[in-house]
Amino acid sequence: IISQTFDGIITTWNKGAEKIYGYSAHEMIGKYVYILFDPSQYEKVERSMNKIKRGEKIAHYEAKRTRNDGKEIYVSANLSPIKNPEGQITGISVIARDITDHKKMEETLKESEEKFREIFNSVNDVMVLSEVKENGMPGQFIEVNNATIKKLGYNRDKLLNMTPTDLFTPDSQAKIPQIAIELQKKGYATFESV
Repeated sequence: IISQTFDGIITTWNKGAEKIYGYSAHEMIGKYVYILFDPSQYEKVERSMNKIKRGEKIAHYEAKRTRNDGKEIYVSANLSPIKNPEGQITGISVIARDITDHKKMEETLKESEEKFREIFNSVNDVMVLSEVKENGMPGQFIEVNNATIKKLGYNRDKLLNMTPTDLFTPDSQAKIPQIAIELQKKGYATFESV
């Protein structure tokens, strides 16, 4: 928890702030909060301060900050106005938590999804992902690869509003319940269809 004036001067700095940012309260009280920011973020910080001056609160404000050791971290902060006994807004209260590990996991997941998409779309065979309904039957398509679009002649939006059943002829549709049972039992199913 940090409090500061609208000039950016830190007035309180608790143990949690010491742990997150690596500065002691003695080092930070009376200093400018801008020491924690990259200069490219000043404009965003100023916009936030102006909202607080108007009495607004800001929840889940995500930002990159720099620790005492030079390491960049991500924080999620809630910003609120501080009022004096007369009700005038005199400063800002910042309650922040370190979300660096969470952001790193998001980035790793994004990279993994991008790799999956690249492989998924480079395969020359029809590949689709579809929901499975509670009764085990196939549901709507979740994703289709480029080969599916090319070989079946439907555009992507149309396919994503269809189910595998929509692509089967009536005779092949009769096989779907048996395929669904095999898929549930074995975890895979091999079949031919029209």
